[in-house]
Amino acid sequence: NYGYNYDVYVSYSDNDGINWSPPLKVDDDYSGGDQVFPDIFVDENDRVYVAFLDHRDNKDIAQFDVYLTHSVDRGQSFSKNIKINDISIPNLYGGREPGDYLDMIAVSDSKVFVLHPCVNFEYEQEGRASDACITTLPRPLEFIPQTCQITNAYWELDNKQELASARTSSEYSLDEISDLQAEQKSVNEILTR
Repeated sequence: NYGYNYDVYVSYSDNDGINWSPPLKVDDDYSGGDQVFPDIFVDENDRVYVAFLDHRDNKDIAQFDVYLTHSVDRGQSFSKNIKINDISIPNLYGGREPGDYLDMIAVSDSKVFVLHPCVNFEYEQEGRASDACITTLPRPLEFIPQTCQITNAYWELDNKQELASARTSSEYSLDEISDLQAEQKSVNEILTR
């Protein structure tokens, strides 16, 4: 069993770290799987986004998925977790390898981007993630119905594939990468004002 029932919690301070709020569980898993390596992003409207690696669907095998949740009330509560990858990512060698350097979330005026490990069958499969994917979601996330699923790298709702997509890094053109970088730069400028 690969799960030790680790969970992801958030806590905040409004007075420069003198006092902290009670920890609040972010993941909605109660199956005993691990949730680890969280990345957190707070936008200009104090919406909180948290992405993390998750073993809830793979407690007995060496692989993980990537989940996202968000809060519209400054971290007082969190939405139902959304699985954002379509193929579970192998982690045959275990340990910290998949999450040591995760910085997964970027937010623009109209989109949420989650960069995460993924599987690309164009590359040799060696028991670990073989690429990085960017899943793009519409913002605000409250507009994504909780019943949508990601399959074959597209969000599906009533057989429509128009809400968001996930692509491997090799599927992005240089122009698209430049556009993503420009959007992130403008978000960073807003947040540092």
